[in-house]
Amino acid sequence: MHDSFGTYSTRTLQSLNQAIVNIAVFLPYYFSVIQLLKTLFSPWKNIRMYQDRPGFSLQELGEKLADSFASRFIGFLSRVSILLAFLVFTAGFIIILPFLYISILLFLPLSY
Repeated sequence: MHDSFGTYSTRTLQSLNQAIVNIAVFLPYYFSVIQLLKTLFSPWKNIRMYQDRPGFSLQELGEKLADSFASRFIGFLSRVSILLAFLVFTAGFIIILPFLYISILLFLPLSY
């Protein structure tokens, strides 16, 4: 014996709501948003330069500063691109939600 239509539709909408909440919770973890924001200006692949010769060299200091800046800039760009991808996926998810609800509500009697 089938459940009543009210029970069926309530269960279906509860399942849909649970799936939406699961996706909304999953997206920030998948893109590691908190970790990316904490390490936004960290060097790419943690590349570090060490002094080869004893003493002070202005040329070596300039090379170290340039390499450090380049490494941090590459790290910044890669992290920002991942954060932008997260924002695009989240915005797409939010835009699709009303259409998803409407389509589920329209096809609910047919799937009963």
